[in-house]
Amino acid sequence: MGAKFLYQTMKAMTCPQCGALIRKISLKDKFAECEYCDARILLADNRDKIVEMPDKTPAIPPPTPWEQYRENYRKINERANQYNAPYTYPQKPQSSFIPGVIAFLVIFLFVAGGFVLLAGSLFSPRPPSSLADKNPVKTAAPSPTIRYVAPTPAPSINYQVKVQWNGANDMEHFENPVIENEKLPTLDVKELKKTVFKNRGVQVKVTIDTSGEVSNAEGISGHPVLMEAAVKAAKKTLFNSRQKPTTRVLTYYFRLITE
Repeated sequence: MGAKFLYQTMKAMTCPQCGALIRKISLKDKFAECEYCDARILLADNRDKIVEMPDKTPAIPPPTPWEQYRENYRKINERANQYNAPYTYPQKPQSSFIPGVIAFLVIFLFVAGGFVLLAGSLFSPRPPSSLADKNPVKTAAPSPTIRYVAPTPAPSINYQVKVQWNGANDMEHFENPVIENEKLPTLDVKELKKTVFKNRGVQVKVTIDTSGEVSNAEGISGHPVLMEAAVKAAKKTLFNSRQKPTTRVLTYYFRLITE
Protein backbone atom coordinates (compact mmCIF):
# COMPACT_ATOMS: atom_id res chain seq x y z
CA MET A 1 0.00 0.00 0.00
CA GLY A 2 1.37 3.40 -0.91
CA ALA A 3 1.46 6.16 1.66
CA LYS A 4 -0.94 9.03 1.11
CA PHE A 5 0.51 12.55 1.49
CA LEU A 6 -1.87 15.08 3.03
CA TYR A 7 -1.26 18.82 2.96
CA GLN A 8 -1.97 20.64 6.24
CA THR A 9 -3.19 24.21 6.52
CA MET A 10 -1.34 26.74 8.67
CA LYS A 11 -1.78 30.33 9.81
CA ALA A 12 0.41 33.02 8.31
CA MET A 13 0.62 36.82 8.13
CA THR A 14 2.72 39.58 6.64
CA CYS A 15 5.16 41.36 8.97
CA PRO A 16 3.99 44.99 9.29
CA GLN A 17 7.59 46.15 9.81
CA CYS A 18 9.59 44.52 7.00
CA GLY A 19 6.85 42.90 4.86
CA ALA A 20 8.22 39.35 5.18
CA LEU A 21 5.89 36.36 5.43
CA ILE A 22 5.58 34.90 8.93
CA ARG A 23 4.61 31.22 8.72
CA LYS A 24 3.24 28.76 11.27
CA ILE A 25 1.36 31.16 13.52
CA SER A 26 -0.55 29.64 16.41
CA LEU A 27 -3.57 31.49 17.73
CA LYS A 28 -2.75 30.20 21.19
CA ASP A 29 0.32 32.44 21.32
CA LYS A 30 0.19 36.13 22.20
CA PHE A 31 3.05 37.21 19.97
CA ALA A 32 4.49 36.24 16.61
CA GLU A 33 8.19 36.71 15.86
CA CYS A 34 9.56 37.66 12.47
CA GLU A 35 12.63 35.67 11.43
CA TYR A 36 13.98 38.49 9.24
CA CYS A 37 13.74 41.64 11.36
CA ASP A 38 13.24 40.01 14.82
CA ALA A 39 10.08 42.04 15.37
CA ARG A 40 7.49 40.86 17.91
CA ILE A 41 3.91 41.37 16.74
CA LEU A 42 0.88 41.28 19.07
CA LEU A 43 -1.58 38.84 17.52
CA ALA A 44 -4.61 40.33 19.32
CA ASP A 45 -4.24 43.60 17.38
CA ASN A 46 -3.47 41.96 14.02
CA ARG A 47 -6.05 39.17 13.75
CA ASP A 48 -7.43 40.65 10.53
CA LYS A 49 -4.06 40.15 8.86
CA ILE A 50 -3.83 36.44 9.70
CA VAL A 51 -4.68 34.19 6.75
CA GLU A 52 -4.74 30.44 6.15
CA MET A 53 -2.40 28.95 3.59
CA PRO A 54 -1.61 25.32 2.78
CA ASP A 55 1.62 23.88 4.09
CA LYS A 56 3.56 22.36 1.21
CA THR A 57 5.33 19.99 3.61
CA PRO A 58 3.45 16.71 3.27
CA ALA A 59 2.30 15.14 6.52
CA ILE A 60 3.19 11.42 6.64
CA PRO A 61 0.26 9.42 8.03
CA PRO A 62 0.92 6.89 10.79
CA PRO A 63 1.92 3.39 9.58
CA THR A 64 -0.67 0.69 9.11
CA PRO A 65 -0.68 -2.40 11.43
CA TRP A 66 0.94 -4.52 8.72
CA GLU A 67 3.75 -1.96 8.17
CA GLN A 68 4.32 -1.70 11.92
CA TYR A 69 4.55 -5.53 12.16
CA ARG A 70 7.19 -5.69 9.40
CA GLU A 71 9.28 -2.93 11.05
CA ASN A 72 9.20 -4.74 14.39
CA TYR A 73 10.18 -8.03 12.72
CA ARG A 74 13.15 -6.32 11.03
CA LYS A 75 14.41 -4.88 14.31
CA ILE A 76 14.14 -8.29 16.02
CA ASN A 77 16.16 -10.00 13.28
CA GLU A 78 18.80 -7.25 13.35
CA ARG A 79 19.24 -7.60 17.12
CA ALA A 80 19.42 -11.42 16.89
CA ASN A 81 22.10 -11.25 14.20
CA GLN A 82 24.08 -8.83 16.36
CA TYR A 83 24.14 -11.15 19.38
CA ASN A 84 24.73 -14.32 17.32
CA ALA A 85 27.80 -12.95 15.53
CA PRO A 86 30.94 -15.11 15.97
CA TYR A 87 33.26 -13.95 18.77
CA THR A 88 36.62 -12.66 17.53
CA TYR A 89 39.46 -13.10 20.02
CA PRO A 90 41.95 -10.26 20.37
CA GLN A 91 45.30 -10.81 18.77
CA LYS A 92 48.11 -11.77 21.08
CA PRO A 93 51.00 -9.33 21.32
CA GLN A 94 54.17 -10.33 19.59
CA SER A 95 56.88 -11.74 21.78
CA SER A 96 59.77 -9.39 22.60
CA PHE A 97 62.17 -12.21 23.48
CA ILE A 98 64.34 -11.98 20.36
CA PRO A 99 64.88 -8.16 20.47
CA GLY A 100 65.74 -8.43 24.16
CA VAL A 101 68.37 -11.13 23.48
CA ILE A 102 69.92 -9.01 20.73
CA ALA A 103 70.11 -5.96 23.00
CA PHE A 104 71.69 -8.05 25.79
CA LEU A 105 74.34 -9.39 23.41
CA VAL A 106 75.22 -5.90 22.17
CA ILE A 107 75.61 -4.57 25.73
CA PHE A 108 77.67 -7.63 26.75
CA LEU A 109 80.06 -7.22 23.82
CA PHE A 110 80.48 -3.51 24.53
CA VAL A 111 81.30 -4.11 28.23
CA ALA A 112 83.66 -7.02 27.39
CA GLY A 113 85.54 -4.84 24.87
CA GLY A 114 85.99 -2.14 27.51
CA PHE A 115 87.47 -4.63 29.98
CA VAL A 116 89.86 -5.98 27.33
CA LEU A 117 91.15 -2.49 26.52
CA LEU A 118 91.61 -1.67 30.22
CA ALA A 119 93.52 -4.91 30.88
CA GLY A 120 95.75 -4.30 27.86
CA SER A 121 96.68 -0.83 29.08
CA LEU A 122 97.46 -2.07 32.61
CA PHE A 123 99.48 -5.18 31.75
CA SER A 124 101.28 -3.96 28.62
CA PRO A 125 105.11 -4.26 28.88
CA ARG A 126 106.94 -1.04 29.62
CA PRO A 127 109.82 0.10 27.35
CA PRO A 128 113.32 -0.62 28.63
CA SER A 129 115.33 2.09 30.33
CA SER A 130 117.66 2.43 27.37
CA LEU A 131 114.81 3.43 25.09
CA ALA A 132 113.51 5.81 27.72
CA ASP A 133 116.95 7.46 27.89
CA LYS A 134 117.16 7.79 24.11
CA ASN A 135 113.73 9.46 23.94
CA PRO A 136 113.57 11.81 26.90
CA VAL A 137 110.33 13.55 27.67
CA LYS A 138 110.34 17.10 26.45
CA THR A 139 109.39 19.62 29.11
CA ALA A 140 107.85 22.92 28.31
CA ALA A 141 110.12 25.93 28.46
CA PRO A 142 109.55 28.15 31.51
CA SER A 143 107.49 31.20 30.86
CA PRO A 144 109.49 34.44 30.84
CA THR A 145 109.10 36.67 33.86
CA ILE A 146 107.70 40.08 33.11
CA ARG A 147 109.25 42.91 35.06
CA TYR A 148 107.21 46.04 35.34
CA VAL A 149 109.01 49.32 35.56
CA ALA A 150 107.92 51.33 38.55
CA PRO A 151 106.46 54.70 37.54
CA THR A 152 108.56 57.72 38.29
CA PRO A 153 106.88 59.72 41.07
CA ALA A 154 105.89 63.23 40.20
CA PRO A 155 108.09 65.87 41.79
CA SER A 156 106.56 67.42 44.86
CA ILE A 157 105.81 71.13 45.05
CA ASN A 158 107.21 72.76 48.20
CA TYR A 159 105.07 75.49 49.64
CA GLN A 160 104.26 77.12 52.98
CA VAL A 161 100.84 78.22 54.27
CA LYS A 162 99.90 80.80 56.91
CA VAL A 163 96.38 81.67 58.08
CA GLN A 164 94.78 84.78 59.54
CA TRP A 165 91.17 85.41 60.63
CA ASN A 166 89.03 88.10 62.16
CA GLY A 167 88.04 87.78 65.80
CA ALA A 168 89.65 86.28 68.90
CA ASN A 169 92.72 84.10 68.79
CA ASP A 170 90.82 80.91 69.72
CA MET A 171 92.10 78.31 67.19
CA GLU A 172 93.14 75.04 68.82
CA HIS A 173 94.15 72.98 65.77
CA PHE A 174 95.37 74.22 62.38
CA GLU A 175 95.04 71.79 59.45
CA ASN A 176 97.75 72.36 56.84
CA PRO A 177 96.21 72.47 53.31
CA VAL A 178 97.53 69.79 50.94
CA ILE A 179 97.66 70.55 47.21
CA GLU A 180 97.34 67.54 44.90
CA ASN A 181 99.87 67.58 42.08
CA GLU A 182 97.28 66.09 39.69
CA LYS A 183 95.19 69.24 40.02
CA LEU A 184 98.05 71.56 39.01
CA PRO A 185 98.21 72.53 35.32
CA THR A 186 102.04 72.21 35.29
CA LEU A 187 104.90 71.30 37.65
CA ASP A 188 107.22 74.02 36.45
CA VAL A 189 107.96 76.37 39.36
CA LYS A 190 108.26 79.45 37.14
CA GLU A 191 104.92 78.76 35.47
CA LEU A 192 103.21 78.09 38.84
CA LYS A 193 104.45 81.44 40.18
CA LYS A 194 102.87 83.16 37.19
CA THR A 195 99.53 81.28 37.33
CA VAL A 196 98.42 79.37 40.43
CA PHE A 197 100.54 81.12 43.10
CA LYS A 198 100.25 84.61 41.57
CA ASN A 199 97.37 85.53 43.91
CA ARG A 200 98.47 83.65 47.00
CA GLY A 201 95.65 84.76 49.30
CA VAL A 202 92.57 82.50 49.56
CA GLN A 203 89.53 83.43 51.68
CA VAL A 204 87.22 80.81 53.19
CA LYS A 205 84.03 81.59 55.11
CA VAL A 206 83.46 79.08 57.93
CA THR A 207 80.67 78.48 60.47
CA ILE A 208 81.86 77.32 63.93
CA ASP A 209 79.35 75.44 66.13
CA THR A 210 79.21 75.43 69.96
CA SER A 211 81.69 72.52 70.22
CA GLY A 212 84.32 74.41 68.20
CA GLU A 213 84.08 72.29 65.06
CA VAL A 214 83.58 73.78 61.59
CA SER A 215 80.11 72.81 60.38
CA ASN A 216 80.31 74.59 57.01
CA ALA A 217 83.12 76.00 54.85
CA GLU A 218 82.72 77.98 51.62
CA GLY A 219 85.45 79.45 49.40
CA ILE A 220 85.15 83.15 48.63
CA SER A 221 88.21 84.12 46.56
CA GLY A 222 91.47 82.67 45.25
CA HIS A 223 92.69 80.22 42.62
CA PRO A 224 90.42 77.14 42.31
CA VAL A 225 93.26 74.68 43.10
CA LEU A 226 94.34 76.62 46.20
CA MET A 227 90.72 77.24 47.21
CA GLU A 228 89.88 73.50 47.09
CA ALA A 229 92.84 72.65 49.34
CA ALA A 230 91.97 75.50 51.74
CA VAL A 231 88.30 74.46 52.04
CA LYS A 232 89.25 70.84 52.83
CA ALA A 233 91.68 72.03 55.51
CA ALA A 234 89.19 74.52 57.01
CA LYS A 235 86.62 71.74 57.59
CA LYS A 236 89.18 69.88 59.78
CA THR A 237 90.23 72.94 61.80
CA LEU A 238 89.20 73.10 65.51
CA PHE A 239 88.39 76.16 67.64
CA ASN A 240 87.52 76.68 71.28
CA SER A 241 83.97 75.88 72.40
CA ARG A 242 81.43 78.72 72.53
CA GLN A 243 77.89 79.46 73.61
CA LYS A 244 76.47 80.01 70.12
CA PRO A 245 77.60 79.41 66.53
CA THR A 246 80.04 81.97 65.06
CA THR A 247 80.96 82.92 61.51
CA ARG A 248 84.59 83.68 60.62
CA VAL A 249 86.55 84.45 57.45
CA LEU A 250 89.86 82.59 57.26
CA THR A 251 92.56 83.90 54.91
CA TYR A 252 95.16 81.36 53.78
CA TYR A 253 98.46 82.66 52.30
CA PHE A 254 100.30 80.18 50.05
CA ARG A 255 104.03 80.81 49.44
CA LEU A 256 105.94 78.68 46.92
CA ILE A 257 109.40 77.61 48.16
CA THR A 258 112.16 77.19 45.58
CA GLU A 259 115.17 74.98 46.33
